[in-house]
Amino acid sequence: MVVSAVLIMWATPAWYGASVPWRAVPTVTLLGFGLYQLNRISDEPEDSINNPEGAEHAMARAGLLHALALTSVLLAVGASFVTRPQWGGFLVGSLALAGWAYSRPVSGGRDRSSMRLKQHRWSKNSIPALVWTMATVIYPATVAASVSLPRVALVAIAVGVGVLTIEIAWDIRDAPGDLASGVATMANTVGARRALAAPFAIAALAATLVVSLVAARVLKAAWLWPAVVVPALPVVAYALRSRLASDRMWSQVLVVANLLALVTIGMLGREIAGI
Repeated sequence: MVVSAVLIMWATPAWYGASVPWRAVPTVTLLGFGLYQLNRISDEPEDSINNPEGAEHAMARAGLLHALALTSVLLAVGASFVTRPQWGGFLVGSLALAGWAYSRPVSGGRDRSSMRLKQHRWSKNSIPALVWTMATVIYPATVAASVSLPRVALVAIAVGVGVLTIEIAWDIRDAPGDLASGVATMANTVGARRALAAPFAIAALAATLVVSLVAARVLKAAWLWPAVVVPALPVVAYALRSRLASDRMWSQVLVVANLLALVTIGMLGREIAGI
């Protein structure tokens, strides 16, 4: 996850008229690392079925992982307040709270797992996509000297589609443990086909807009590449849906495909910007 965050912050800024926002990298890296460790612990009910080895490894180090998670998140929020603009600290703080509530129960009760935001179908996939996009695109854009806001929006949509696609793909893979633990996901409630139709529809609409703007000479022709690549990601996930459900390796193949797509987009963007 940390590698993905850094890669997104390297690949995308040139597309909205900025250089790599290195000042934002420590904050986003710490935030992503902390929330990931928290998620490893909170996923124990599901992972005890889906990934017993990983769950056992995480729970054996639960105290350490909790300490790492809390320390990393607090450092991320602190770093964001000393990085201009300082109001970005409130954005990062909000993302940290959302990520924390996503994994941890928001209040006490006998069935604490039912109070996690990740237990509910729409928040299970939408919150990671939103938090990841805000952290790796919107927050870095606030640190940049000057940006094109419409292009920031297009980049945010692209990244959001990629994250949502991976989230749904992982839910297809993790359906047995999710169902046994009472975790409602788009994949196990409406099915893989309809679930993956959501990111594809968003990407297709954005791609149509990009093609129109290229035709109107508002955007450069290079924008046609992400307009093709981004809608292809949920299509590839759909083609792999049966393999995702039977072999965890294919979920990693999909992640690598996303990262390779990011590399091509980043290289093209930097060439256009003359970086």
